[in-house]
Amino acid sequence: MVTLALAVPSYVWAVKAGDTALRDFLINISATFAGVGFLFFLLNRFFGLDSTTVLGTEEVSATSFFKDDIADLRGRFRKAKSIAINGMTLSSTSTKYRKDFKDCLERGGEVRIIVVDPNLPVLDVAANRFSKHQDASKIRRECEQALDNFGTLWEQEGKRKPIQVRLCNAVPPYGMWLIDADSPNAEIWVEIYSFRGEFEPALHLLPFRDGDWFNFFREQFEILWGSSCEWKPPQ
Repeated sequence: MVTLALAVPSYVWAVKAGDTALRDFLINISATFAGVGFLFFLLNRFFGLDSTTVLGTEEVSATSFFKDDIADLRGRFRKAKSIAINGMTLSSTSTKYRKDFKDCLERGGEVRIIVVDPNLPVLDVAANRFSKHQDASKIRRECEQALDNFGTLWEQEGKRKPIQVRLCNAVPPYGMWLIDADSPNAEIWVEIYSFRGEFEPALHLLPFRDGDWFNFFREQFEILWGSSCEWKPPQ
């Protein structure tokens, strides 16, 4: 529409200019605008290309950024200098990635974990949300199992930095996995908890690609960390 709107007045000015060099110039400009407009019409008509696509403001399908699940991060953990995770119980995580957490700590890295406090009364209500946790006592047992697994990674000061574990006094809406969050190689995985769904959709965020959203979820973890209570294994 813009190019055609420019083509018409350019041709009118060319006619009024008389037999001069300006006339030839304006006719060429008018023809160029008309050609561009016609090209856009053809692209849109036969290839579905419109101005929003050309300008890069087209709507993006959710399937292009939602993942079915969090990737297997063991390869990434082997090089990580910092790992930060929050979740509901993290019972399977505490088993699956135990060696990776141990290796990170032995390299002088940092591992921070947030799980839901197993003594939280709201777990009786939260059990209604999860398809695999319809029993609040099962959630509590899984939280306690995870804490037992994390406790095996605890070592006294002087040997190496211990794993840091905190208990959250609320049921989080999503789980977050932050790897080297303050480095150029940072990445964040966000697992969105569903209501009795068979799986939780996940988002993969990178600082250079997803700047604002990457920073948002990194800040969300820090807020959750700051509001959670420190946990240590019983002596």
